[in-house]
Amino acid sequence: MYISGMTTKAIRHRRILELLEDAPVESQAELRDRLASEGLDVTQATLSRDLADLGVLKGSDGYRLPGERPAAPAESRVAEAMRRQVTDLDVAEAMVVLRTRPGYAHAVAVELDALRDPSVVGTIAGDDTIAVLVRTRDDLAPTRARLAAFAGWDAHETNGINA
Repeated sequence: MYISGMTTKAIRHRRILELLEDAPVESQAELRDRLASEGLDVTQATLSRDLADLGVLKGSDGYRLPGERPAAPAESRVAEAMRRQVTDLDVAEAMVVLRTRPGYAHAVAVELDALRDPSVVGTIAGDDTIAVLVRTRDDLAPTRARLAAFAGWDAHETNGINA
């Protein structure tokens, strides 16, 4: 595909932005398929670079444009992220440890940080693990219960949660 005066990269970037504006995109594979259906074949590595160049953000609800605010309030976004991505919850000293599906820890941690919970000092995210650091030991149990509730789990449930 060639449009007068535009490089292939510029065309791809323009189309990526248009696709993200048109409808939610949950994965790079989905975005690659949409581009391919329009004759823009791109490798996963090139698409990753394009998304980084464009400043596209990956959240728990998929990819979104920079500056685009999620429609749902922070608590709704956390609940959605926790239900879709968190697979386990545990405690260690003064932190709650969350396990996510591979590659989703950062997205869930961003949503948790957006809550600005005064009992949470911050989060540290890897690929599939998040350490939620609580301010005091007294904050540990309520924070664990609140995160379990966001995930849709009963606070006393042991299936899916390590007590």
